[in-house]
Amino acid sequence: MPLPLAKELGGVNVLGICYKISLVIHCYDPVTLRCYDISGKQYYNYEEDFVIVPFRGQETKFIVQDIEEDQKKASMINTTFSNIANRFAYVEVMKERDNEVYCSQTHLGHILKHGDSVVGYEVKSINCVEDLHSMKGQKSLPDVILIRKQYDEKHKKKRIWKLKR
Repeated sequence: MPLPLAKELGGVNVLGICYKISLVIHCYDPVTLRCYDISGKQYYNYEEDFVIVPFRGQETKFIVQDIEEDQKKASMINTTFSNIANRFAYVEVMKERDNEVYCSQTHLGHILKHGDSVVGYEVKSINCVEDLHSMKGQKSLPDVILIRKQYDEKHKKKRIWKLKR
C-alpha cells in the first residue's frame, strides 16, 4: 500500500495481508500482527498506488520446530482476536524438503504445536521484495509469513448422518 495510507492507518507496514473483504478490507500487519481496516473511501483515494500481489499458488508447506508464546505482544496490541493471551507466538519453522530453519511471529500460537504442518509464504520469494526493502522507515519483515495450519486428510471427521435432500 502507499506510504501515506500506511501512516494514516496508524503507522502500519506497507505490506499488509488481507484476510477478509466485506464493506471494508480487513488486513493485518505481518511484522506487528496488528489488525486494521481499509475503508472503501481510503482504498479509492489511493487506488492507483496500491500494488496487489496474488499469493495463491506460491504457498509453501512448513513444519513447526519450536514455538514460544509471547505474552507481552498480547498486552501491546488492541485487536479483535478472542482469547488474546495465548495467540501470539514466536515460531521456528523448517521447509518440508529442506533443512533450513526460518524464524517468524504468528497469530496462530493457540493452535500450533511442535511437529504441526503450516502453510505460509517466504518473503524472499515475493516478487515485490525489492520495493518493500527500499521504503524508508519500515520495520524489517520476517523470514516467513504464516497463514494457516494445515490438517491431514485422515484426521477429518466423516459425517455420522446422511443428507436425504
